[in-house]
Amino acid sequence: MKTQLADWCQHTQSLDILSNIEMPMQERCPSHSTIIDENSNINDNDSYGGSFNLDLELTQDCNYACKYCIERGYFEPKWMHPHIVEEVIRKASFLLSDKSNNYCDSISFGYWGGEPTLNSDAINRITRYFLKDNRVTFNIFTNSRLLSDYYDLIEEVNRDSVSRFNIQVSYDGLDIHNTNRMDRAGKTTGEEVRNNIIELAKKNYMFHIKSTLTFKDMHKMYDSYMDICDLSDECRSYGQNHWIDYTPTIDYSILTYNKLNDAAVDILLKIFEEQLIKIGNNEYKRYKLGLPTIFSWFGDLSEPSCTVRKKCCAGYRYKCVNYDGDLLVCHGCLFSPHRKDHYLGHIFNKNKVFLKHLINSDNFFNAINKGDTYIPEPNECKGCDASICYCCNAIKYEISNKKEYIRRWWDSSNQPFLCRFYKMASNVLASLKLKVKIENFDIPHG
Repeated sequence: MKTQLADWCQHTQSLDILSNIEMPMQERCPSHSTIIDENSNINDNDSYGGSFNLDLELTQDCNYACKYCIERGYFEPKWMHPHIVEEVIRKASFLLSDKSNNYCDSISFGYWGGEPTLNSDAINRITRYFLKDNRVTFNIFTNSRLLSDYYDLIEEVNRDSVSRFNIQVSYDGLDIHNTNRMDRAGKTTGEEVRNNIIELAKKNYMFHIKSTLTFKDMHKMYDSYMDICDLSDECRSYGQNHWIDYTPTIDYSILTYNKLNDAAVDILLKIFEEQLIKIGNNEYKRYKLGLPTIFSWFGDLSEPSCTVRKKCCAGYRYKCVNYDGDLLVCHGCLFSPHRKDHYLGHIFNKNKVFLKHLINSDNFFNAINKGDTYIPEPNECKGCDASICYCCNAIKYEISNKKEYIRRWWDSSNQPFLCRFYKMASNVLASLKLKVKIENFDIPHG
C-alpha cells in the first residue's frame, strides 16, 4: 500500500499559514445561498450542545469493483491530502474547545470513501489525536478487506469504551454479494466479508452490516435474509450482544429510476411481496421461539405500532468534508453533478466563519426537517402509512425539476416506484403484527 508519510512531512510547515486563509465561496444555487449567509450573526448567548457528526471522504478510491456502486466512473482515484486532515483536526478541536457558543460537546467522525481503509495515514492520525478524548467517537464504513490492519488501533480506542469505535460492513447476503461485489481482479468477495464479520464478533467489536438490494436481485431477498439469519446466530454464539440484522436498501439510483416503467414495477412488486411474506413467516417463527428477529424493517413484532419513519438528517448537526476540503450537506452529495448546490463552505475558512456556516446550515435544514410552515409536508407523504422510507434526498434533488432548493430536496413525486415498495412492506408488516396481536389476545373466561 502506498504511503503518504512524505506528504505529511512536506506540508506540515504550511499548516499555520493555510489555517488563516478564508477560502472564497463557490458558486451555488441562488435559492440555497441563505444557508451560509456571510452577514448573519452568531448569538453568543445561544447554547447548542449535543453531538456533531462530521463525515470525511478519505478516498475516492476502492479495492473492490462493485457493479452497482454510485461512485464508479465518476472520478480518478484521489485521497484526502494530509494538510486537509490536519485542518479537520484543528476544526474539530476548535468546536470542542469553543465555549463562547458551545456549538457541540461531542463529535462523531465518519470515515467514508471509496474505501476509507486505504487511507491508513488519515485514519491513524485523526483517531490517535483524539484517542483519549471520550467526547469523540469514530465510525468506519468499509468493505472489511483491510480492516484487520486496524485491530490494534481499535483495541486502543476501546480500552476506555467499547462503543467509541463503530464499524459498518457492507454485506448483501452471500449470493447477491458474490454477484455484485467483486474485487478489482474479478474475484468474488462474499466468503471473505462473511468471515471478517465473524471475526469482529469474536473480538467483541461494535459493528453492524448494511445491505443493498438491486431490482434484478429482488427474487433473492429471502435467501439473503436467511443467510444473514445464520450469520447473526453464529455471531451471537460469541456473545449475546453480537446479533446482527438484515437492513436492505432498495437501489434508488438515477440509473434505476430511468430504466423502470410501470409494467416492470408491477412485476417487481409481486416478487417483492412474495419475498416479504416468506421473510415475515420466518420472523414470526423466530419470535415464537424467543429468538431475536433480524429483519429491521419489521422491528419488534410485540410492539403494537409500526416503526416511525425518520426524516433525512443531512445538513442538520451533520456535515461532510470531501477529499479536497469542501464542506457539503452529506456524503450522498459527493458524487452529485449538482454538488456545488450543496456546498456549505471550506474546511480552511477561519474558525468563526466556519462556525457561522455550520450554524446557518443547521438552522436551514432544521426548518426543513421539522416540517413546519417553512416547507409543508410533501403531498406524496400525507397520510402515507409506510413504516420505513429510504429515499436519498440527494437523489431526489438530482431527478426533480423543481426550482426552489428545499422543494427540490424533498421532492418525492419523482420516485413513485419506491413509495409503492415501502407501502407494500408496511402492509405486510401490519398483517404480521395483527397475527401476533390476535394470537397473544387473552380471551376472558366465565
